[in-house]
Amino acid sequence: MPIFLTRLAFAIATMLIASAIFVAAAAFLCFAVFLFLTHFMPAPFAALVTALVLIVFALVVLLLGRLFMPNGRRAARSGAVQPDLIEALLGAEIAGYASRSPFTTTGIVFLIGIVFGFSPRLRHVVAELLRGR
Repeated sequence: MPIFLTRLAFAIATMLIASAIFVAAAAFLCFAVFLFLTHFMPAPFAALVTALVLIVFALVVLLLGRLFMPNGRRAARSGAVQPDLIEALLGAEIAGYASRSPFTTTGIVFLIGIVFGFSPRLRHVVAELLRGR
């Protein structure tokens, strides 16, 4: 388990560093667009055009995100997993362990949530396992 936590910490740190570098690169790209536009128009207009281009780009990203976002309505699932089934598969001691050590249980559930969040294939495999197919 400590190796997993170490690898997870390094993965999160790597993603944070990469995100910061990406934000800096995007800022330099915006400044480059501004400098390019200053060759064709005065600096205040170039800044205005650059801002308008960025706003239009942000709106396009928001519209695409809205287009592909689920609408919030869930379809009725006939193969929903029952808590009794999970308890039967994993053992009846889960509730007892969770009540004896809530902090450890919370940490484990948090890490499982992160792993399932990063791996859609793992979510699918576990869902199929729990459905019994």
